[in-house]
Amino acid sequence: MMEQSPFTLGWKSPCLAVFFLSSNFLLTHAQVTQYNLPVFMSPSNAIEGQGVNLTTGSSPTAFFICNWYRGTEIKKNLIVTVYLPPLNGNVFGPAYTGRETADKNCSLFVDNLKQDDSGTYTVTKDGPSVHGRGDLNVEVLAPSLLPKPSMSIVQLFRENMDSVHLKCDTTVRSANISWLRNGKALSSSLRIQLSNNNQTLTIQPVLRNDAGAYQCHISNPLSAQRSDTTTISVIYGPDPPVIKMTAKFLTRPTNRKLNCKASSFPEAEYRWFHNGKEFSEKAEVLLKNIQSGSYTCQATNPFTHQKENTTLEIE
Repeated sequence: MMEQSPFTLGWKSPCLAVFFLSSNFLLTHAQVTQYNLPVFMSPSNAIEGQGVNLTTGSSPTAFFICNWYRGTEIKKNLIVTVYLPPLNGNVFGPAYTGRETADKNCSLFVDNLKQDDSGTYTVTKDGPSVHGRGDLNVEVLAPSLLPKPSMSIVQLFRENMDSVHLKCDTTVRSANISWLRNGKALSSSLRIQLSNNNQTLTIQPVLRNDAGAYQCHISNPLSAQRSDTTTISVIYGPDPPVIKMTAKFLTRPTNRKLNCKASSFPEAEYRWFHNGKEFSEKAEVLLKNIQSGSYTCQATNPFTHQKENTTLEIE
C-alpha cells in the first residue's frame, strides 16, 4: 500500500507531477522576472514566550507556491511550503518545530518564541516565470523589568505662592514617561506642564488640590515600572471658620456645645472669645449656662500664622 502524501491538493497526484514539470520547464527555459517581497512582522517586537505573525506585502503578479525558511534559502532551513489558491495545502520542512502555522495567504505565525528563533526569515514565492523573495531579521527579546526610576526630594509648598518642579530620573533613553497622582494618570493643563520628553513636571502655582502622592511611570514594549511615591503637601488656609451650635435663640440660660472648624493645612489652632475676652483654646467647647453675646472663633495656621475669625451672636 502506498504511503499517503503529507499535503492535500485539489486534484490527484499524477496532475501534480505535470504541474511541477511545467513549472520547472518555465523557470529553466523562460526568462524569470524577479520581485523583491516586503516582509512585515506583527507585533513590531518579538518577545520570548509570545508569538509573531510574518506576512508579505502585495505583489503585481500571481504566485502558486510559497516557501518560508529560517535562514538562507536552502533545503535544510525550510520551515514550510504553502500551495496558494487555486492549489491548497502545505508541506513542512526540516526547520519546522511544531510552533509554526502557515496560512493560505502565505503568512507564517510563530508561537511561544524562544531565543533560538532569532535570525533572518526568508520567504520566496514562485509562479510561471516569476520569482519573489523577501527577508526579515527577527530579534527575540527576553522579557525584562525596567530599572525603577527615582524622583527628586521636595518640601512643603505654599498655595498660590510656590511652584512645584519634579524630575523623573531614569537611565532608559527610549522609555515613555507619564505621571500619576494618587495612582491616577495626571494630565497637563495651563498650570501643570510636562517638558523634556515628559521627564519634568512643573505645577505653577501650586493649589491645595495638587496635594497628594506622585509617581513617575516609565514603559517600553517589554515592561513598565513606577518610581517610589513622593508626597506633595500644600500649605493653605485657614479659610474662615464655621461655627456650629444646636440653637442660637435661648429662652433661658442652658448648656450648649460650640464647635469651630476651619479648612487648613497644617491643621488650624483655635481660640474662643466671648465679647472680646478669650475663654478657650479648643475647637469644641461646652458652655454651661450660656449667656447672650458675641462668641468669636479665631483659627490660626501654625505655619504661616495667618488668622481668620468668625463671630456668632447669641440672644
